[in-house]
Amino acid sequence: MKNIVKKTIGYLLIFISIVLIMIMLGDKISNDISIPYRGTVILLCLVAVLAISGTMVLASILTRKELKVNMMNTILWVIFLAYIIALLKVLFIDRTDYSSSNLYHEDMRDINLIPFTTIKLFINSWNYGYLNKGLIITNIIGNIVIFIPMVLLLWCLFKIMRRKWVVVIVNFLVIVGVEVSQYLTHYGSCDIDDILLNMIGVFIGYFIVTRKLFTRICKIFYIIDA
Repeated sequence: MKNIVKKTIGYLLIFISIVLIMIMLGDKISNDISIPYRGTVILLCLVAVLAISGTMVLASILTRKELKVNMMNTILWVIFLAYIIALLKVLFIDRTDYSSSNLYHEDMRDINLIPFTTIKLFINSWNYGYLNKGLIITNIIGNIVIFIPMVLLLWCLFKIMRRKWVVVIVNFLVIVGVEVSQYLTHYGSCDIDDILLNMIGVFIGYFIVTRKLFTRICKIFYIIDA
């Protein structure tokens, strides 16, 4: 009876996380649904919490360690998928929302190769009230935070990413690829400041995954095999 209750709770939590992923997918493909950047971040966090919680409940029923590791690995892939969807939404779909602001030219196909130019522009906009402060915070803090989950997930999912600096190099290449794609597709601008802020987040993520405490926690919850 106790195991039945655990199974019900575990599958229910995972089902809710899948529904949230579908909501994010719907926002991407439908004009009738609109979820702001902060809403996407909140949904992504809920997906992670619910999926991991549900998996931990189901894993507690299993007796074999290998099954627990495989189950957690599967749910990490679900979280990774949700994260990629949210990332594409934020980096490409939502970028068109900024075209009406004073910060960007009418032609979104712009490029900035001078470090700290855009950051200074944001600071001046904050001081003189050119832009909404929430938009400024979202851009600066958001650009730092947005790639931290990428580091954590890649490190957990792929053993090769646990080698020294490999995950940093891979994320750098991804970030550069995103900036070039934004320039080529007109969904944003190629900005060296975006790369700098993104890489700050990457180094924060790298600092986290290289701590012994993080590795210990991952082993305790069967995220990685001992």
